[in-house]
Amino acid sequence: MTPHQASGAGQAIEDGFVLASLLADPRATRETLPHVLQAYDAIRRPFSQDIVQRSRTSGMLYDFLLSPSEAGGDAVGVVGDSAADDLARRSALAQRLMLWTNQTSIMSDRDRALQALDAALAAESGKVE
Repeated sequence: MTPHQASGAGQAIEDGFVLASLLADPRATRETLPHVLQAYDAIRRPFSQDIVQRSRTSGMLYDFLLSPSEAGGDAVGVVGDSAADDLARRSALAQRLMLWTNQTSIMSDRDRALQALDAALAAESGKVE
């Protein structure tokens, strides 16, 4: 992961928390381990891949390798073409790319992972009967 979202280490800690929560569940056994890992992957991979993409886009935006319009849109209210307007667009987009930090919670990811495990184990028990 590139450093432009300042989240690589945080993602590792969050991944460990979700995985530990799943492995600590009393239903996590050697037999159910594939379901545990699938639940973990279903929840954490899409989130982490989104952060990887945001980080890459942020870096390209910061390094002027990508224009704000190429990176996801212009800033509301910025209509000029001056260098200052370009910086205003870059700043607004950089802020939008970081909104996830205030809009997501690891606790909801943990809960969704445990629900995914519930669903997988319920489906598995339905197949056995």
